Amino acid sequence: ARYHCPMNQSRPMPTRRGFYSTERGAGPRAGYTSERECGLGGYCVDGVRYDCPAGTFGNETRATNYSVCQDCFQGYVCSSAGNSRGDPEKCGIGNYCPVASVKPVKIDPGYYAVFQQSVDTAYAQNICPLGMFCQRGIAEPCVAGRYGSEQGLIDNSCSGPIAAGYYSTKEGLTTPYGEACGNVANYCPIQSTKPMSVRPGYYTVGGVDDNHRVAETICEPGGYCP
Repeated sequence: ARYHCPMNQSRPMPTRRGFYSTERGAGPRAGYTSERECGLGGYCVDGVRYDCPAGTFGNETRATNYSVCQDCFQGYVCSSAGNSRGDPEKCGIGNYCPVASVKPVKIDPGYYAVFQQSVDTAYAQNICPLGMFCQRGIAEPCVAGRYGSEQGLIDNSCSGPIAAGYYSTKEGLTTPYGEACGNVANYCPIQSTKPMSVRPGYYTVGGVDDNHRVAETICEPGGYCP
């Protein structure tokens, strides 16, 4: 209200700019009896206080118009009205929050969180890169022995296992071809993370050449395998 009526006053007192009228008197027709400074989180016009809406905050006292209300910070949620800070609540793991967020946005499968400080204050999402898989907004490399040749992979199976005849000790491979298995003394089944040494009495078989053997087989009668 524009006016308030303190005790023992003969006429209404104008409520000052940056203040609001408060504390109603007794009785059905009683008006306001005092004024109060417009605090953080809102603004006051004509003696009435208004909260900054959800998604915004106000960090000034005695504000007199809506311009005091600023967008809440990226990575945070301002779910209620009357915020005095731009970072009242973290967005949370698995979500992202652009500026002026009223509620978190769930990160899509196959995407990861973009953040500056921590994963629970993400402000955007990006598609999972090659050689990685993404769950709950976190990107992780495809494990050794597997590869990721596509963007947006969603689990640790990635695109599939390393091809037979090859091996890889590295994470994050983007093709099914790691290192050549070596020579005829070694073989590499599918999804190998290291070459397998052929056992005495066996010999290696398969593969495109002697450097890409894929299995071992027992030495047949009439021959020998050192």
